[in-house]
Amino acid sequence: YIHKVMSKTTDYFAKVTGGSYTKVFAPDRQNSFYVVASDLSRYHVNELSRGTIDQLYVSLRLAISDIMSKKYRIPFIIDDAFIHFDGVRTKRMMELLHDISGSRQMIVFTCKKEIANLAPPSQTIQLELVREKEVLSAKQ
Repeated sequence: YIHKVMSKTTDYFAKVTGGSYTKVFAPDRQNSFYVVASDLSRYHVNELSRGTIDQLYVSLRLAISDIMSKKYRIPFIIDDAFIHFDGVRTKRMMELLHDISGSRQMIVFTCKKEIANLAPPSQTIQLELVREKEVLSAKQ
């Protein structure tokens, strides 16, 4: 499955980065993950920015989920994975998740209104923060 996973990871990562990165390579005995930029420069994962590493990680998770769950469609859950994304890449990731949601359930937890606002309102559930004091007051 590794070739299929890396191919799908490359597709997702290229989309999220707007084509800044064109290929993702799996680790081997000598190297960790590395990526190829659009100018053909190679970067090991530790040379990337924190946000780009997170984008690669989410792309990899999406690819693994996609390839490994062909038979059983299980929900994909993300919990505030976009903390280090800039606005443009956050929007691209949300568009990608929306595209994938046509074939699988996507659950995204976030405390950032900017991210929640990128999701279609009909597909958004806002959870209210309940503080301990409020719970205790309600019980009395």
